[in-house]
Amino acid sequence: AHPADNYFVIWELNGELLVGGYPIHIYFADLNEDITVTSEFFPIVVTWPTAMLNHGEQLSDAVITGGETGLPGSFVFENPDQRPEPGTYDDIPIVFVPDDSQNYGPVYGTITVFVDFSDAVEELQTAQINVYPNPARDRLHIYSQWNINRIIISDISGKTIYSESSGQTEYNIHLSGFESGTYIMHFYTEKGVIVKKIVVDR
Repeated sequence: AHPADNYFVIWELNGELLVGGYPIHIYFADLNEDITVTSEFFPIVVTWPTAMLNHGEQLSDAVITGGETGLPGSFVFENPDQRPEPGTYDDIPIVFVPDDSQNYGPVYGTITVFVDFSDAVEELQTAQINVYPNPARDRLHIYSQWNINRIIISDISGKTIYSESSGQTEYNIHLSGFESGTYIMHFYTEKGVIVKKIVVDR
């Protein structure tokens, strides 16, 4: 160790992150003197949230749900003025800003953002791919004007629950392994990717 070295110190007591000023002293034998090291604290983000917004809206308009942190605070997008196109985005930069900004610094990460369609685009999607019933209980029927090369169904957190690749125009999906809730369906067709929401009500 040398006086010019940088050290990252995490202060914990019985698994809890300590708050406040805790200067430490490191003794260098070759220098025969103490050096005071200052520390900066960062809150713990246990799980990152997800976000949903309508097509045409800015990220600042998104509804952020979920997420668990060790301290009170808020999630803020790094580029709040961005207007994403319809689809699912897995790596949107976001910052958790703790309320106690004097003792804690911000934490940077990425989250999954679901961008819905405007009414006009939604009507077009309905004409292209029919998904019924919705809400669904035991089985989901899908009919498409074009071949669907791949179907991916993910939960609201972005976790893939179902995936199938067979290049058909009609599908019947059993929902026995699905819990009640909202799911996002991605249809990969010869005309592009179409995104729809379904609700499973068991």
